[in-house]
Amino acid sequence: ISSLSSTGSRDTKIRLIEVKSPISNLESISESPDPSTQSTLVQTTPNSLKQTTPGSSKQTSPTNQALSTPGGPGTPSGRSSTTPKLLRQRTLYSGEVEPLVSVDQWTPTWLELVEPKLFSRPKNGDTECYTVYLISKLISSNIKPTWSLVMQLCIAQNKAFSSNMILQMGAFIPVSEYSSSSSCGYSVCSETCIGAAQPDWPSLVLQGILWCLVFHDETSTSALSEVFEPLFTKMKPTAWSCLDRNKVWNFERPVWVWAVLNLLEPYTSGVIEEILESIESGRTWTLGHVAQAKDLLIESLHSVVDLLPLPLLGLLYYVQEFSPDTVSPLCESITLHLLFSSLYTSFHNLNMVYRLRNVQAEKTSFLQALNESICNLQSTEELRQIEDDMKCRLQQAKLDLLSMPFTKIEDNMANFKTDYVVNELLEERSAYVGITALYRFVCYNTTWIGWTSGALRTQDRPTMRPWNNSTHPPPNPGAIMNKIGCIDVSSLMDYQVTWTNWISSTLKQPVPFLLKLFLNRPAFSVVESQYVKKEELDKHQHIKEALHQRI
Repeated sequence: ISSLSSTGSRDTKIRLIEVKSPISNLESISESPDPSTQSTLVQTTPNSLKQTTPGSSKQTSPTNQALSTPGGPGTPSGRSSTTPKLLRQRTLYSGEVEPLVSVDQWTPTWLELVEPKLFSRPKNGDTECYTVYLISKLISSNIKPTWSLVMQLCIAQNKAFSSNMILQMGAFIPVSEYSSSSSCGYSVCSETCIGAAQPDWPSLVLQGILWCLVFHDETSTSALSEVFEPLFTKMKPTAWSCLDRNKVWNFERPVWVWAVLNLLEPYTSGVIEEILESIESGRTWTLGHVAQAKDLLIESLHSVVDLLPLPLLGLLYYVQEFSPDTVSPLCESITLHLLFSSLYTSFHNLNMVYRLRNVQAEKTSFLQALNESICNLQSTEELRQIEDDMKCRLQQAKLDLLSMPFTKIEDNMANFKTDYVVNELLEERSAYVGITALYRFVCYNTTWIGWTSGALRTQDRPTMRPWNNSTHPPPNPGAIMNKIGCIDVSSLMDYQVTWTNWISSTLKQPVPFLLKLFLNRPAFSVVESQYVKKEELDKHQHIKEALHQRI
């Protein structure tokens, strides 16, 4: 397994290891009391022994080239090498040993070895598609929801997944206004649940994405604008007609409009409460009080200016920049048009609830008349003041962001932040529905995510499918019988195991569990060791001692 050679000073002993089989791929500990041999590098080949000392040029031979997995850096795709991988060893004056594995400055990780189709690094160096697909696979493979991963999926690789989802779904117009959320009624439960997907499920998925983006970076004014830009640049002028003042009452809106309006709803709820308190107190509840209620509604909008998150406020003005001149919004402002459209939708839904509960006809008629007055709003000085206040707040936020010192967040703190933020979001019912819908979508459409991101290369494009009542899609018995992991059963006998790479990755950072597994070999069994050759027993004992010392 090893050969011993004396080089350099008289007391220097360097142990050389040549990898010939899986059992012999192990580095041993060497000692160097002489400081002059700190950087001595020794390489071996099956037929020759070459030494490189400090100050001499490094020599290489064709038989001493490093192995790497097909497609890895420095290795042309499809090239396979039969030369055993050689380990190099540097002796330090302190007695410690730092192994150098000659794999062209790249060693595959354990996950890349056992699941190469999922974890392998791309040949062109673009890891964006693989990162998105990997996170989606981790989300769908877990039994219970991992909410922090859901948020990481939305923000990973410069929000690549979020931009792609908005681009793929944003222009779609649902055929119905029914909601996918309802109350199950089990155990006297009155909370909102997510059942089987209804026609409006795309808007719920985008709503969950927007919630994650808004609260991940609340100080940014462009967090949402960045992900909407690919969609806005491809929209035709006729696609902007949904923002016309004559379409406020029309619920046949694109998915991106529904997602933005649903995101605005919690922040305009204070205006709704003001109107409801006015109705219950008797101040405004008949048709003659519509003008008074409209003034109260506009006055209450002043409080919304300071409540809107900066990313959402930046998106409202970003939409206004892209909208063509042919669009005629309410109050001559896209921003106010979206705010009043959200209020119109809330009042409409509230009126439907009143009618189902047989509330007085005067109150339902009043709410309907108030909604009709919203559709006929004209630009006034008070409304222009509200828009100017939002512009001032947005500009001030941009100035504050420029003066704010840059703080780099470490990876462990970033994971903690996403976990904390998403748990805070789940406490809000409006955000819970959207994030849960996003989680269901990822579990059911992992293959579609991999295909659209470029991680999967298949001829047939997978279809996007809505979710069912269960959290995860039912298993496919045919796929279970035909595959073991990612390997087809028919090709199982032809599967090539890259032992050299596997062992190098395992011994790179050995753990105590590895030693326990090694002790289960027949050489350490009292019953079976008598049938093992003495040479093999010595090799096993030597590896055991080296692992003990290394661990």
